[in-house]
Amino acid sequence: MMNLPIKLRKQTEYCTPKGPSFSSAGAVSVALDGTQFQLSAPRHRSGFSFRKARSPLSHYDTHDIHFTTYPKDLVVDDSWRYFTLMYRSWGFYGPWFTGLLAEMPMEITLLTQTNPKKDISFFHPRAFEQSLGDYITCRYSNDISHGRSKWIAPFNWQPILSLPCVAARLDVMPDQEINPAGNLHEYLFFPISDNHLVEVEFRPSQLMNDLLSERDKLVDRSSMAQLRDDIINSLQVTLSPAAATQQAKALEGLSDTSLTDNFPPMKWTTPEQDAEWEAYVRDM
Repeated sequence: MMNLPIKLRKQTEYCTPKGPSFSSAGAVSVALDGTQFQLSAPRHRSGFSFRKARSPLSHYDTHDIHFTTYPKDLVVDDSWRYFTLMYRSWGFYGPWFTGLLAEMPMEITLLTQTNPKKDISFFHPRAFEQSLGDYITCRYSNDISHGRSKWIAPFNWQPILSLPCVAARLDVMPDQEINPAGNLHEYLFFPISDNHLVEVEFRPSQLMNDLLSERDKLVDRSSMAQLRDDIINSLQVTLSPAAATQQAKALEGLSDTSLTDNFPPMKWTTPEQDAEWEAYVRDM
């Protein structure tokens, strides 16, 4: 099957588009205040010329980083700030001149709270979970239409046990009732200090306007999911002595240092908004 970037015909049959081979992936290593993380990823190869790669430096001192606030129209408040460390994106191509059918960007970001809470450490499992809930709420909870939230999160919560610190994967799912064109947002989070989280985000997208369930009937996401999993499985974290000391202090006296196995989706709408949605459905 010829998976080429040239598009001469429309995709009408179910297929699995082909993207980059993980066998060609190169290692990327970043040190943040001495804590090092490393992963492997293919080189940037987007199907869109406007998507430009960003490569990280080998070392950062977080005191020297200028963190950016999120645009006010995208978040509830300015409680979180971010710094982009790395960006790559990969095109996935269909067979026999159907061209670019899907794209998966990956962005690695360093996060911190605008006003870090004293005596609270992201290395503490409950604080880690609470902080992820706060962050997702900040990013997604104000995106509401006709009284209904456009996003369902967290979805597919999964603690990661292979790293020397707490870590978790989760998805943010578009609510197809009100957000039919939305794409799945897939995340991995882990701390590198009491006050800093690393976020690895993937946004696999089939390039067509339809419900996600309908897109899945034409373009299989498994090749994008495999690349995502290969990248995540290659991740290694080595805590600095200072970070290891912070973690030990945060876990001191805890008999259970594991994350919860179940983190159900959060409810972001008020009773008044729920009533607005019910009225909208009746009118429709």
